[in-house]
Amino acid sequence: ENVARLKAYIAQNVPKAVPLIPEQEYTDFWARRSFAGQVVQCNQVHHDDWILLMGDAAHSVHPSTGEGVNSGLEDAKVLCDVVAEVGNTPETFAVYNARRIADLEALGRLALYNERGTWDKRQKVAGGITNAVLGIGRAIGASGPPKEEYMFGTLIRDDNILSYSEIVTKWEQQMKPVQGFANSVAKLCTKQTPSPQPSDHDAPGKAR
Repeated sequence: ENVARLKAYIAQNVPKAVPLIPEQEYTDFWARRSFAGQVVQCNQVHHDDWILLMGDAAHSVHPSTGEGVNSGLEDAKVLCDVVAEVGNTPETFAVYNARRIADLEALGRLALYNERGTWDKRQKVAGGITNAVLGIGRAIGASGPPKEEYMFGTLIRDDNILSYSEIVTKWEQQMKPVQGFANSVAKLCTKQTPSPQPSDHDAPGKAR
């Protein structure tokens, strides 16, 4: 049934790809593990004056964060600003690190929260409760806008562009009064999910 649905979906949405897909691929697709993404966090993104980490090398985020490309482009912008200010000197990377690290740490906290929500049932429940309570709060004017409005929504204006650290801090402050209650309810409703570990048959070189 799943194979038939997948074939129908591809035929409808990308008909030119149908002749290119081997028949076995439709079956193999359903046997593969899903990839939830990897989160990379660094407490420093340079080593002296000879290497600087940027983009996914410095702060790979969970796909649902929606900030992978944006944060990489912002890295480049910040580095350009630093070079324009201090020039290409032995201190350039250290200045960049000092200016950027708070935002990257905040982005990492958000990414880890999203990543955990893909496998931890308790966090999924707690997150759903938190979002519901905050949604009611916004409807009655007791809570501020959601973080997405500042990241890629209606609140982005030339005179109102917030840094990742500012956005994530606002989000964490919004959740803090609700999280204790949400976590308690989730604890009553669900069991703690252990962190997923790749099984032997998923290791490179192992046959399925």
